Amino acid sequence: MRFFLFLFCLFLHSFNLWSQTSDLLISGVSRPGINNCNGCYDETSLSTNQYVNARSVELYALNDIPDLSEYALSVDNNGGNGVIDCEFLPEQSMIAGDFFYIAREVSGNSTFDELYGFDPNSVCATLNFNGQSNTTVELYHQSILVDSWNSSGLYSIEGGWALRNNCVYPETTFDINNWTYCSAASDGVSIFDVAIDNPLNCDVISFGSYQNILCGSTTQQLLDGCTNDLALNYNPSATEDDGSCMYAGCTDPIYLEYYTQDLYTQVPNFLDLDINVNFFDDEQSCVINVIPGCLDLNACNYNDSANYGLVTCEYTEDYY
Repeated sequence: MRFFLFLFCLFLHSFNLWSQTSDLLISGVSRPGINNCNGCYDETSLSTNQYVNARSVELYALNDIPDLSEYALSVDNNGGNGVIDCEFLPEQSMIAGDFFYIAREVSGNSTFDELYGFDPNSVCATLNFNGQSNTTVELYHQSILVDSWNSSGLYSIEGGWALRNNCVYPETTFDINNWTYCSAASDGVSIFDVAIDNPLNCDVISFGSYQNILCGSTTQQLLDGCTNDLALNYNPSATEDDGSCMYAGCTDPIYLEYYTQDLYTQVPNFLDLDINVNFFDDEQSCVINVIPGCLDLNACNYNDSANYGLVTCEYTEDYY
């Protein structure tokens, strides 16, 4: 009974770990325009608020996604609150390598398509991040955090943008070194607006630039885990075996089933497995006592009672 309770707990734990891997990531965050910046530029230039409501998030599919509606975004200007702001992703599929664009568009303001030249895939009016020093954008899959971006208290993208570096995969703990920024200064001297002639201007964000097709030996998300499908905690998404595999079967070498189970030949380090650490008795496989002996009828020490050949067979020398 205790073993099966262990299996149940292990299953729940493994399920939780698998569910936190993500086939979708945040590949870009754009926050054009600067609030409350009237007079930053001369009157002949476009207002710095021209595109302030065309802020947007770019998502990228690492693998095929059957149902995009399982994902949602949380945005917060105070370091992250876990509240889902945009349960807007449609019930549709995505193909690996596809991009998906979500924009905040408010009536009466210039829109995403006017700035970038194409329509967003989805609109979310509550995508209201300011891009300042404590802004957080979080991606959730079935209510579990799977990826995040934030301004890290160091870089403001109010009037700028951030792009994920190539071959960087989803991360729930944000690392600023994995992103490229065009940052607006607090006085508004840098702004993402190609219509404004400013030597400190941000270039237009390079939407659609993220790639993970030249990232070594795989185009999939690199993930450590158990890669042996005979294990209790086998993770089909894992690409690197981390030595965490746990097995169940006949653990007692006095039984025949210990030697005849698949684990014996298909687990490279089977004889080094530790009982009740990474090898557990399933309380049903050990049935028949092993009788070691030579099974070759032509050997001098053939044993007709033996059921497993653990003993070396001995033969007469030629012309003995």
